[in-house]
Amino acid sequence: MADGPAIAARVEVLAPLGGVDLGTFLDRPVAGAEPFAADRMEAVRALSASLAGPGRRDPGIAAAAFWLRKANLARLHAAHQARIAATPELRWVPAGRVFHVAPANVDALFLYSWAIAFLCGNASVVRLPAQRTAPVQAMLDGIDRTAGTHPAFQAENRFVSYGHDAEVSALFSAWCRHRIVWGGNATVAAMRAVPLNPHASERSFASKFSWALFKAGPYLAADAEARRRLAGSFFIDFFPFDQAACSTPQVLVWVGTEAEAEEASGRFLDALQAEAGRRGHMVDAGQAANRINAAFELALGPEVRIGFGRSALVSARLLDPADIRRDVCGGGFLRLARIPRAEDLAPLLDEGDQTVTHFGFSAAELRAFAPGFGIRGVDRLVPAGQALAFDPVWDGFDLVEDCLRRVTVRVRQDGSG
Repeated sequence: MADGPAIAARVEVLAPLGGVDLGTFLDRPVAGAEPFAADRMEAVRALSASLAGPGRRDPGIAAAAFWLRKANLARLHAAHQARIAATPELRWVPAGRVFHVAPANVDALFLYSWAIAFLCGNASVVRLPAQRTAPVQAMLDGIDRTAGTHPAFQAENRFVSYGHDAEVSALFSAWCRHRIVWGGNATVAAMRAVPLNPHASERSFASKFSWALFKAGPYLAADAEARRRLAGSFFIDFFPFDQAACSTPQVLVWVGTEAEAEEASGRFLDALQAEAGRRGHMVDAGQAANRINAAFELALGPEVRIGFGRSALVSARLLDPADIRRDVCGGGFLRLARIPRAEDLAPLLDEGDQTVTHFGFSAAELRAFAPGFGIRGVDRLVPAGQALAFDPVWDGFDLVEDCLRRVTVRVRQDGSG
């Protein structure tokens, strides 16, 4: 782009500070490092250690630091080695340049896709929201500290911010060979209107809706300690990020009889309230007002039972699961429903759904009904407590393979060239 330097001047570089200017960074030829090279693995491990302090104050940073730790990097490396072994006709090389558009609703999410791209040997530009939260700034500070002792951080990455500027987005989209967009449907639509390098690929992660599916019988049969543990697991699935994460369960569906579901719901909500109290969870006045308004709006419809009286949450029991709407309130607003069989959830699902958090089912049961959920749109079935845990396979796509290219090498049957 001829006016690239002038456009780049409208961008604020947040981290790493120092190094070459953004225009020079963008003009560098694609080099590409060996995927999962030792120096990059060590740099990411060092970033994990640097984030450990801020992680004590923020659960999102703590989760990211834990995911970037040495043991998990070793698992990612081992999976890549297995990929190489399984594809002898392929050589895996970096895509080269990756442009990431970070979401505004989950602070630490940008670190995951960036880390994967970096480990795969790529250079990256990461666009962060203009309004930076304290956790995002803490992560940027950690990146800057790490760049001081790991040259690849400085040379291969720019974390930036700019306003709604299509020309800037077009500059980065022309520069990249792979574009990763995290955001709501509107963000994805806006970025898709921005021309992409014709030789580049793209992966978009738009708005999603998630569920919890619990079997009432096993819950009622569980002892008090098991119920307390489940409430603790659900707490970390449900309350962080004010329920705005795509994988946060918005609806808890009980599988069982009407009587079982009624009893299980009451006991579970009481246990969840007790867990919120134990953790000192507080809801601010604005969030409390939003959830009351959402409850009253639902109460205007047919066959809805609203549950007040618990400070941490408001519940809405929908007697007909087909009445569930895909909206997100936040503030501790939980919808509940009942179905006779797990398979009955499938007709309620669509392509906008992502995660089903489960409890009380055997592995055989989960494998049996997963295809029916998956064909409708669900990408993940995970135990309670793991809804927000990041995995390189997200929304059904492998981010590691997205950040790599395949070079096919075939030889004659006699092994000659």
